[in-house]
Amino acid sequence: MLLRGLIYLLSLLDLRILYVLSDIIAFMLRHFVQYRKKIILENLYRSFPEKNEKEIELIAGEFYTNLSDVIVETIKLVSISEKELIRRCRFTNPEVLNQYFDSKKSLIAVCGHLNNWELGGQALSVVAPHKVLGVYKPLSDTSWDNYLKKIRSRFRIHLVPMKLITREVVKNKNTPTLTALIVDQTPHRDEINYRTTFLNQDTAVFLGTEKLAKLTGFPVIYFSMHRIRRGFYDITVLPVTEHPGEEPDYAITHKHLALLENDIRQQPPNWLWSHRRWKY
Repeated sequence: MLLRGLIYLLSLLDLRILYVLSDIIAFMLRHFVQYRKKIILENLYRSFPEKNEKEIELIAGEFYTNLSDVIVETIKLVSISEKELIRRCRFTNPEVLNQYFDSKKSLIAVCGHLNNWELGGQALSVVAPHKVLGVYKPLSDTSWDNYLKKIRSRFRIHLVPMKLITREVVKNKNTPTLTALIVDQTPHRDEINYRTTFLNQDTAVFLGTEKLAKLTGFPVIYFSMHRIRRGFYDITVLPVTEHPGEEPDYAITHKHLALLENDIRQQPPNWLWSHRRWKY
């Protein structure tokens, strides 16, 4: 309770002040804690074999700043206003979502752990005319899981555990929904059904997006998120497939991963390199 009270008090501070805290956190994580340094460097070297040591070290250093910014910006979500949220996280072509909604079409939307996905998800729930279903993996700690769900549900997003998303989509079949998934997570060893090349590496991937799209027939879109400057992001809606049932097996998976990889290559420090993405 004490920690949550502190988080709330910090969330009331102006982001300019929180970024000073972010700089301190980044410095500590990089130079003293050396947080997951080995994993970060291994991931970077294998993903960008064309880059030299100096370039990799620069990306790693900037990654710590990005990670720290994600931390303080997520803290800010505890009390941020709707107006401030959409000022800092702007959708460049929201009319695409409106067109689908006006046609009473549900959507499946994908993104990755790039820039601040938490901020993007909350902004989506404000901007999208659809009922937004946010797919998440529950934490093992029930107390913290409930706390994070409370923060993530402050606006109009409806959180759904990954295992229950098909049931929830069917339940809302008469309501235009937008099902949002993060697609760069690592399947458990027992859940690996498909592998592909991603960032120059043999990579196990989830097929959930493709399976859900083919089951429902919902168009699939990708959210391309870019940091414009510190604390400000643009999100652009890009098409993946309009008719998933007509796509060959694994084509949808390849398409959305290609879009994500392209974004990562454009802004390499801003992906979650500390994640053990290639542990299997």
